[in-house]
Amino acid sequence: MKKLNRAIFLDRDGTLIRDAHYLNSIAGVRLYKGVAGALATLKKRGFKLIVISNQSGISRGIVSKTMVEMINRYLSGLLWKASRVRFDAVYYCPHAPQDNCLCRKPKPDLIQRACRRFNIDLTASYVVGDKICDMDLARAIGVKPLLVLTGHGRGEYKKLKNRQITKFGNFREATRWILKNE
Repeated sequence: MKKLNRAIFLDRDGTLIRDAHYLNSIAGVRLYKGVAGALATLKKRGFKLIVISNQSGISRGIVSKTMVEMINRYLSGLLWKASRVRFDAVYYCPHAPQDNCLCRKPKPDLIQRACRRFNIDLTASYVVGDKICDMDLARAIGVKPLLVLTGHGRGEYKKLKNRQITKFGNFREATRWILKNE
């Protein structure tokens, strides 16, 4: 039987980098302070690092698929230079909400793909993001949702006040909590 892996499923915009509202250039990539080191620490502790991102700008004609992939490669390069860490995979949904696809968060298709590829133990994994769709995705697959208050997080938290949500000021704080509670 294959060994099960733990994973951190990461939202990109607003969680790891500043949300630029349909990021359409490498120049707009701004990594949040402490993200590279936090990711490196998680990687050293044995977590798979998997980005799960909605990129509806592609379907809307605002951002090209090529640009999204260039931005993802550029972000990976920044992380490598800063902390010698890489994502295990980056999955994104190119569809708009009205396309009613199976891969747009909070639907679980992208995480299910990652689970098959990396043999993920969902009971030992987390979703970290700044939006309600990230929290709903975590619930849909039965993992712990962690909300960061960067990006859209503060506004989204106000909408979530009647739900049990574990919130953090930023990704670095969420990482500390994960490591303390694993």
